[in-house]
Amino acid sequence: MHWPADHPLHHDEVLAAFAAAADELCARATVLETFRYVPGRRVTTLIDVAGRPAVLKIFANPRARGNHRRLRAMELAGLGAIVPRSLGCDRSGHVGLISFRPGAVLDTLADARFVDASGLAGVALRRLHDSAAALDRVWTRTDEVRLLRKRAPRSMQHVLDGMDLESGSVDDGPLVTSHRDCHPRQLVHTGGDVAWIDLDDAAMAPAALDVGNLVAHLTREAVIDRRSIAVAVAAQEAFLAGYRWPAGRSGLLAQWVQLALLRLAGLAESRHGSPGERDALLIEAQSLRLLPGVAIG
Repeated sequence: MHWPADHPLHHDEVLAAFAAAADELCARATVLETFRYVPGRRVTTLIDVAGRPAVLKIFANPRARGNHRRLRAMELAGLGAIVPRSLGCDRSGHVGLISFRPGAVLDTLADARFVDASGLAGVALRRLHDSAAALDRVWTRTDEVRLLRKRAPRSMQHVLDGMDLESGSVDDGPLVTSHRDCHPRQLVHTGGDVAWIDLDDAAMAPAALDVGNLVAHLTREAVIDRRSIAVAVAAQEAFLAGYRWPAGRSGLLAQWVQLALLRLAGLAESRHGSPGERDALLIEAQSLRLLPGVAIG
């Protein structure tokens, strides 16, 4: 397999160790585009395999094997229309090949289509949660809060210390097949429907984790002035209606939206270097003013 001169495998010594494994999996493939690169950790590349596009993922840790198992479980549960299909992984477990889903990423859509697609996202998420797929790992509120506290920048620690983030865990409900990284860039609009991509974090988790995460990202669209408040709220309402989230569980949803907004606030500083965005998201996390009709309780 030929890697272009600017591909990370030429200069990232950690990931380059698995170039031969990638050749083993798809020796005659052609590189089309590098989708995502995290130095020393992972690289995701769009390739052409026998005239068809596919996504090749190379991990520093052997995550590909688990991804293959979970995607296979979802495919066997009848979710092939809304999740990628695993095309295999190498023997080391560091390299995985999955199907490519063409379409427009949700956050690139114009406002009206964005709102409509948010409704479709709710339907697609409900279908994922209602499936019979049983994944081989579990993620709970305790895990979510522990990771939030671990990764939050120092500037946020005093805020987190003053909040009771662990409360309510006994009311989270049953664990369901979850994406665990729901946001508009993880959805592809395929014309009349949407499909999920990048399920590397998938696990059995409370339904409110995914729902709250996507609602928080829709809220962020307005907080950072990417969309108007009216559009962001309309997208929230369309998503929750598509999902059929029960009104009686609004307090639970608010708790998970708050957790997601706090995580986004931390990422605003640590990943995007924006204290201003961090502070705006912290204010929203503490007030939930863009979440009509929902209050923490």
